[in-house]
Amino acid sequence: MTPGSQEVPGDVAGQAKLATASLAAALKELEAAAQDIVMLRVYVVDATSETFGQAVAPLRELFGDAMPSITTIGVQALYRPDIKVEIEMVVRLP
Repeated sequence: MTPGSQEVPGDVAGQAKLATASLAAALKELEAAAQDIVMLRVYVVDATSETFGQAVAPLRELFGDAMPSITTIGVQALYRPDIKVEIEMVVRLP
């Protein structure tokens, strides 16, 4: 989740931005584009409609005109207590 040496932000919005940057880097490494994203699953700890919105907002910028399937899932916890957002991406390679 942390590209380079960045620290993990403490809030959902900051973590979603960081995770989205990681997804964009993965797409670039794969020589893929947003149109190649098939599906995303967004896991949010202690989810509300507000935190779901914060988690998905940075993804909209990444997508551009692409419209992949997105599932948002509220969870009690993730692998570390300070992690509030996890995003899983499935890409179809050209």
